[in-house]
Amino acid sequence: MQYRQTTVADQRSPIQCIWQLRGLSFSPQRIVTDARCEIITHLATPFSELRGGEWLTQPSSIVCGQITRPVLVRPAGETNTIGIRLRSWAAGAALNLPASLLTDEILEAHAIAGQLCDSITEALHRGAGDPLHAVKPLLSLLSKTSKRFEDKAGVAVSRAERDEGQCTVDDLAQDAGVSARQLDRVMLANVGVTPKLFLRMLRFRKAIALHDRQESWAQIAAECGYHDQSHMVREFKQFAGGSPTMSVGEHSDLATHFISS
Repeated sequence: MQYRQTTVADQRSPIQCIWQLRGLSFSPQRIVTDARCEIITHLATPFSELRGGEWLTQPSSIVCGQITRPVLVRPAGETNTIGIRLRSWAAGAALNLPASLLTDEILEAHAIAGQLCDSITEALHRGAGDPLHAVKPLLSLLSKTSKRFEDKAGVAVSRAERDEGQCTVDDLAQDAGVSARQLDRVMLANVGVTPKLFLRMLRFRKAIALHDRQESWAQIAAECGYHDQSHMVREFKQFAGGSPTMSVGEHSDLATHFISS
């Protein structure tokens, strides 16, 4: 499968990147948290998703909320899929609903944000030759629906990402100018998870990215701020469903692409 993406340099944009996945494969893929929400359109055959022991076909356009547990998907034929990855602070405002309603959910996109998804789909089909280029005009549309980057969620997320999850909830609250309890509400509404869980997700994301550089798990545990390697293993069991080695092994190509971008 071929993966490519266009990254949005402007940190104030609600879009982190736009990616495309193309090819022909039937191999299952394990998707794990990258601490961001996405709007995804299947221009060819939609993926199937394992739910309750049964493979179910995804809608042609979906919204994926914050993932706090692994999701198993597999291509069902030719793949031509476009994803709009939102910055962590932007999901609630861009989709005009509390982001916590989407946590651990993969939902039909038009039921969540009909007009926005119609615009995305129209732009993608109009630019069938180069969908990544065609969807760029939507940056301004999403920017108008999103809150300003300087809002409290943006400030907290910026600090958390700068410290790669190795700070405290009180640090985030102080930067955002709110109490820790108020920050919980702000993060649930805009990001979809509590600040404590968000920090854990960022440490996990860093651990996966570091392994891609061939660092040992013991080194990674220390660099990511885990108490010890056993602590890191427990986090991997929640976020990836198994050991660190399993999490970056077979069927993890997509997870690696998404986290390292």
